[in-house]
Amino acid sequence: MPALLAGGPTDVVTGWRWHLEESLAAPEVGALGRMVDCSAESPVGVSPGADRAALAGIDRFEPGRKQATECFFDYGVSMSDYVAVSRKHHADNGWLPRERYSFTAGQPVASILIAEISRLLPYYLLGFIEQGDGFEAVALLGLSNEQNLYLHPDGRWLADYVPASLRGYPFDLKMAGGDKQVLCLERGSMTDGGQGEPLFDEGGELAGRVRQTMNFLQQRERQHQTTRQATRLLQEAGLIKPWALQIERGEGHAPYKVEGLHYIDEKALNALPPDAFAALRKQGALALAFGQLFSTTQVDKLAERAEFQARFQPAPVDDSYDRLFDGDDDELTFDFGD
Repeated sequence: MPALLAGGPTDVVTGWRWHLEESLAAPEVGALGRMVDCSAESPVGVSPGADRAALAGIDRFEPGRKQATECFFDYGVSMSDYVAVSRKHHADNGWLPRERYSFTAGQPVASILIAEISRLLPYYLLGFIEQGDGFEAVALLGLSNEQNLYLHPDGRWLADYVPASLRGYPFDLKMAGGDKQVLCLERGSMTDGGQGEPLFDEGGELAGRVRQTMNFLQQRERQHQTTRQATRLLQEAGLIKPWALQIERGEGHAPYKVEGLHYIDEKALNALPPDAFAALRKQGALALAFGQLFSTTQVDKLAERAEFQARFQPAPVDDSYDRLFDGDDDELTFDFGD
């Protein structure tokens, strides 16, 4: 799915070509899993311009064309929570960097990428949730709706790897006009009056940190599309099945029951004809399949997190704990090596 900027006035900035489209809309209303209309704003995005190798397949809006725009939001976040970044409207605005990961409170799953499977396996139970007519690969963060067992009350993340889908906030790329995306900022993080960090520099181009975040989000989106393609292949092969996950809690306690999650049917995977198995391997889908299967060792660990949270209010953590579990230093990188 291409990430873009609309056609219009053009400036070249460090190898990127930025376009503005006066008629392109900003999100106003939204809901989980559906497309909604957007209202007037002038967003920032990216077209192929100078760096076609990095932005293969990206196209742009037709200049001057009035477009009925649509936007999509994951995991129930309201579209009114985000604003499409516009040089025309936001040249003098700033933004507030996030404070840790408090924004993930109540989020029970996080979208994942194949590229980060090896980093996820030591900490997360992986699975699939239905999204439209397909599935989304996710890490399970809680055992019930509105529960995140990886979030400390003070906002710190309780694992030393944070899924890429949770990094880049308060910015994100959001759908606008079919298969096109624009750079958006969480509404509450936008400032005026010189507060926070600038959105644009004195030359009217995206400020350095914003441009760095945009690059990260584009890389993440390309990886996301690769992961979605692999998920689709696993679905078409009949390997993704409903998961009646039930975690025992000991005598006298009702088990945890997780609904809506799906898993890889190992027997069906092993029964695939050699040519079908080879096709999945060639497309990179086996990494996702085996990653989900290997992650089931985390079921008990997730239950332990839930039990601990139910019994104890975590105490404030010291700086050494922060250094161990804070993923901020790598939040805008895609180094998935050891």
